[in-house]
Amino acid sequence: MSNDPYIYFFLETGKTRVAAVELNPDTASIPALIRKVVHTQKTQFFDGVGTTQRTSSNLLQRCFYFPLRVWYQATGFDMKDKILEAWISTEGRQNDKVILMGCSRGGYSAQILAQVVNHYGYPTPGDPESNKHLQVCIRKRILSSTAADVRNISVYALDPVGSHGGLTTPARCLGFGSKTLPAGLRARVILMAGEGRIGFRPNIYDSNSNLLEQVWFDGEHGDAWCLSASFRSVLAYILGDMCSNGVRIKDHLLQPIQHQPRRLGFLSKPLLWQRRYSCPLPPNQVRHNSCSRISDDNESIPSLHETHLLTLI
Repeated sequence: MSNDPYIYFFLETGKTRVAAVELNPDTASIPALIRKVVHTQKTQFFDGVGTTQRTSSNLLQRCFYFPLRVWYQATGFDMKDKILEAWISTEGRQNDKVILMGCSRGGYSAQILAQVVNHYGYPTPGDPESNKHLQVCIRKRILSSTAADVRNISVYALDPVGSHGGLTTPARCLGFGSKTLPAGLRARVILMAGEGRIGFRPNIYDSNSNLLEQVWFDGEHGDAWCLSASFRSVLAYILGDMCSNGVRIKDHLLQPIQHQPRRLGFLSKPLLWQRRYSCPLPPNQVRHNSCSRISDDNESIPSLHETHLLTLI
């Protein structure tokens, strides 16, 4: 049990969703199911913080977002406070494997926390004075110039909201705006090609390293973490990637795909691991070296449990 990872989930909505996941482990969602099948009880849930918290040089946008910032601060949903709360909860994780995972605005939050950990490291147990300066920096959105030597951290951002706000300057969130990623960081950004929001343009990160993986799936926003055909494919990909990273899965909760009941009908084909990608290109018609579709290269899909699915019945 000591070698099992610590998993930090950032959820799309607020405390009501957190309570639902805590009390209902069988809920058909990515956080609940991964919590169910991974050999660890070291899981924590946090509210995801969205892009309404961002700052802008445009006076009109700043006036528009000001009431929202006041409301979030009054209700305890302020971005800086939430990220700080999550960062403090990672105290003493220096020698542990840590997985940060989030859906939608939670995916955005997971990226920001990874950025904070990369710059500051983890909080020092029993030494509040050494962490006080870092807490002030987080509240003021000021990152240190020297990166910490952080290892064994993985990030899974599921269909994160499209924003370049980040904690500091645009396109700098988690270092994805640069050509390289921090050493030891394993990042997977999972995007759905059928995003339906007007004017939505997903972040396409141009990276020369193989540390960053953008994987596209058929489906719309929300399919990446709710019960649907695309949800099954995303879940299979994440479980396989976790296994290849040393995370232990409870095999008795998996079953061969050929044993799936026929009543699934039209869902049978989408449940395949290597399903054929039939959707058009992403909304902005842009492709980069770091962006891969699951049918482009079979080697990009983890091989463990290739013919298995999670038993959701």
